[in-house]
This record gives sequence, structure tokens and C-alpha cells, in this order.
Amino acid sequence: MELKDQSGFFMTKIDEDVFCNVLRKEFPNIMFLDVKPTFEGNIDKRSYKSTSESDSTSFSIVNFDLIKKNNLKNNFAMYSGYYHFSSVGIGQMQFLGCDVYPKNSKNLRVGRISNTWGDNINDEQLKWHKMVYKLLKKNGHKIHWYYIDNNEPKIVEKPDNKVVAYDDAIKKYNGINNNFMYWDSARFIDKK
Repeated sequence: MELKDQSGFFMTKIDEDVFCNVLRKEFPNIMFLDVKPTFEGNIDKRSYKSTSESDSTSFSIVNFDLIKKNNLKNNFAMYSGYYHFSSVGIGQMQFLGCDVYPKNSKNLRVGRISNTWGDNINDEQLKWHKMVYKLLKKNGHKIHWYYIDNNEPKIVEKPDNKVVAYDDAIKKYNGINNNFMYWDSARFIDKK
């Protein structure tokens, strides 16, 4: 399935726990399925109340008001003995957590939430997608692009509308000691 909508974020595991609790408060019948390929096929052993409970960064936010557990159990492919569960689909949204930036371990790489559109998406599904994005943005902070121009640090006045950052990420990756939040090669900081 092709990803159609997405929103970027910067979160530490502490922030992920905050966000997951906000989502579960609004949607009590959700869980987070670890979709990293493993030998484990039992979704109960791959399911969490919060993404912070796992070392993985690849999850599916699963809304059991929109998908039956039996349908989810059968939504995988086998490759070389590994279970590959889908991260998007009916009742599911992809959650890719932040991780260390590969070029500099002192920096945090962007995460994202995304979903698909297709013939099977109904109004209830659309409403859920919109609410998840709304909660992501409502509970995050706007951040600004940071760059160097003629050896002088500059901060773009207008915040970026495609990404938000949460409190602990802002605290740890605020540009001090060259710790930044990265999206590809773009650096971000909180303007405060």
C-alpha cells in the first residue's frame, strides 16, 4: 500500500509514552503492534500499550474499533522464516519512532506517523486518521529550521508545519553541544 498522509515528529522514549497515553485516552481500544520482522508470529507477544515498552522503532497503531483481531493476526507475510506484519491498512496507522541520526549519534532523527487511502477507507477510518494527526500536533511543539549562513547560525522565523517536537526531545536536542533534531540533512530546534 502506498503511504498517502504523514506527519513528522521528534520524540524520545519518554515522549512516546506521553503520546501513546494521550492516544489511548482518546481511543481506549488501541494498541501498538511491533512490526519489525521477527520469528514471533503471536501478535499478543508483539503488542504494547506504549511504544516506549519496546526497543523497536517500527509499529502499527491498531484501532480494534476498526479492525478485528483475527483479521490482524492473518495480516502478515513470511520471508526466510520471519513474520512481516503490515503497518498500514484498515484500522492501522504506521508509527516509525525516532532513532539516533546515523551520521552523528548525538542527534535525533525524525519519526513519522502515516496512513494510506484506498477503496476500503470509510468515513470512520478517515475521522480516526484526522484525530491521530490532530492529537500529535496538539500535544507537540512547533519547531524551527536551523542553518548556518556565512558561518553565522540562523533560525527560520516561521515554524515548520510538517513536524512537531515533544518536551523531552526539545530538552535533549536543542542545539546545545551540537545536539540537534534532524530530518534528512535539515536541523531543527525550539526557538525559545
